[in-house]
Order: sequence, then structure tokens, then C-alpha cells
Amino acid sequence: MADLDEFRTEQRLKNYRQTLELIRKEIPGATISLRTEGANVLVSGIDPRDPNPHFRHIYYSQRRAGIIAEQVQASGLVRYHYDYTTKPYTPSELRQLVRLSVQQGIIPAYLAQFDNMRDMAINDRFGSDYQLHYNLPSPKKGYMMHCLTAVYPWFKAMYEEGGIPGILWEDITCDGVATETQKCEMRFFYKKLTEAINTPQALQARKIDSNFPAQDWRSGSRRMTSFHIDKVLSNPTKSAAPTYTEIP
Repeated sequence: MADLDEFRTEQRLKNYRQTLELIRKEIPGATISLRTEGANVLVSGIDPRDPNPHFRHIYYSQRRAGIIAEQVQASGLVRYHYDYTTKPYTPSELRQLVRLSVQQGIIPAYLAQFDNMRDMAINDRFGSDYQLHYNLPSPKKGYMMHCLTAVYPWFKAMYEEGGIPGILWEDITCDGVATETQKCEMRFFYKKLTEAINTPQALQARKIDSNFPAQDWRSGSRRMTSFHIDKVLSNPTKSAAPTYTEIP
């Protein structure tokens, strides 16, 4: 099974490599943004025997999905990783994982389902048998817990460790919603982020190496953008505040 997981990962990378060969004829700097579901994390070096069940979930999810981090990172094909995250990683776990991912060359942008994170409570009395699922040394039961997670600590951890904060869109068909409290948290984060990028130190840092990459490829590209790229590129530092859509 381990060999099959590695083979499937190699097949995925072969597909990405062939795809980029075609796309880079029009967009020389193109790279892959990998999108997954299920609280996957593209961090290498995780021990499947780690006592932390969240880390074991990451290890086995990489193999189940055919995205073994060691192989993906070595390929150099994937630059960003988006995941529909449904597991309540703690702020300390998130910081450690995001920091490692960035250091290992892949920038994470997790789309967390804050209103309905899911975790398994392993115990001796309630639920169904989870010894096989979790590779446990003795019989144990597992019971699913639905968790409401605070937005601001998650966003703060993501931003400060080099990741991109995000939230699941309000997908009612799969019970994905943002509560009013969580929307208030995001407004608060937006306010704090705006303050942070407008400090004298931040404004000075943004003047260094802030040139955009060449945009020549756009003139012959067969597509239309959903925003006015010329206005963005003409003066990228004109507006100090980020140009995100305000949450109603």
C-alpha cells in the first residue's frame, strides 16, 4: 500500500509537469496551486507514530490522497496549497504546521469551516471501533465531535507564520456558514491587518523589492480577468489598505 501511495503521488506530479509544460508556453512563471479537502497539510517529516492524532491524520491523509509531501516538495511544481479544512487544529498546532510548510517551500491557504470543524474523541466506552482506522495498539472507540472554532486566533496564526488566512465560502448544501460572531472577528482582523501594514516600518519595507514580475504574457493570453489588472499594477502602493471586499 505504501508503494501504491507513492506511485499515485508520482502520477499526480507527472500530470502537473505535463500540464505546466503547456501552460508555460503562454505564462512562463506559472505554478500549481493544489486544492484539497479534509484538513490536509503538505508538511514533510511527520512521524506516523506521533502521539498527536492530528499529526497522524495529516500523515495518513497525504497517502490517502496521493499527495505525499516529501515527493510534492521535491518536484518543485506546487507553490500554494489550499484546503477545505474541517479539523480543529489548535493555534499552536497551526503555527507549527504553517511555519514548517512555508519553510519547506509551499505557502498554505486553508479555507476553514469554522462553524463545523470535526474531530474524533478516542475513548473506551462510546462510539464505534477505531482501532483499525487510527492504527491503535489496542481496541478503542471513536466518537465524532462537531466543534465551533474562533476565527481570529486562526487568522492571526496563519498570517504571522507566513500563510494566507481564509474561510470556507457559505456553502449551505454542506453546512458551511459563517456566524455573526465570526464575521465580527474577521472585521476585527481586517482592522488589525490594516493597522499593521500602515506602520512606518511596514510602509518602508513595502518600498523594497516591490516591483511586479513582467506582465508581457498577458497581451497574448486567451482569457479575461475578473478585475482591472492595469489599475492594480500601475500603482501597487497607492492604497495602503488591502483591497478586500468588505463583509456585509
